[in-house]
Amino acid sequence: MKKFLIFGLLIFSFFAFASTTYYLLSEIKPLPKAIKKSKNLKIENGYYKYESKRIKVEVEPLLLKDLGKYFSEKGLENPFEETPGGFNYIFFRVRLENLSKETNIEFSPSSTILNNMLSKDDTSVYQMFYDKAEGDKKLEIIGKTMFFKPLTLPPGKWIERLLFYEYDELVPTKRMTLIFSNITAGKEMFELEFPFETKFTKEKSDAEDNER
Repeated sequence: MKKFLIFGLLIFSFFAFASTTYYLLSEIKPLPKAIKKSKNLKIENGYYKYESKRIKVEVEPLLLKDLGKYFSEKGLENPFEETPGGFNYIFFRVRLENLSKETNIEFSPSSTILNNMLSKDDTSVYQMFYDKAEGDKKLEIIGKTMFFKPLTLPPGKWIERLLFYEYDELVPTKRMTLIFSNITAGKEMFELEFPFETKFTKEKSDAEDNER
């Protein structure tokens, strides 16, 4: 009986501690050794570059703290500026270019995955903003700058937008891998992997965080 009581107290203490702390993703960056596995992959200025005869892909990780600069450089207001702390939102600036002279590239955001996380779709993002101050304006900016729908990229064209994920696990991880599982160029299919190393910091929850 005493063993069960001690075990119960330990479990209670664990969850009591967990309820007052959380892990915040503070850093995410490309994994240097990843480029050793592919001659087409390299790291420049903190982001990945992949290039083959048909496609060129850039993948740059961004956190909430990085979005102000990203949107400012595009002459846009940051729709996430008022997002409260405590959310492990992860964004990737993805630039996709069709190097082919005669073949379209097909790409669908829903075919990407970050560990076990799917990218947020337009419905889930709409639910985040529709009832917020200037929600329509923010959603308009998001609609212009994020990948939501499947696309066809003609020869010689390129597109740059954001992919959006949320890490909602209680336990931090040291590695995340972004996978593009289905980029097609004619009869050729590409599956690309971009591994990242991550760093989390332990934060104390305040009243606002406990209500999120």
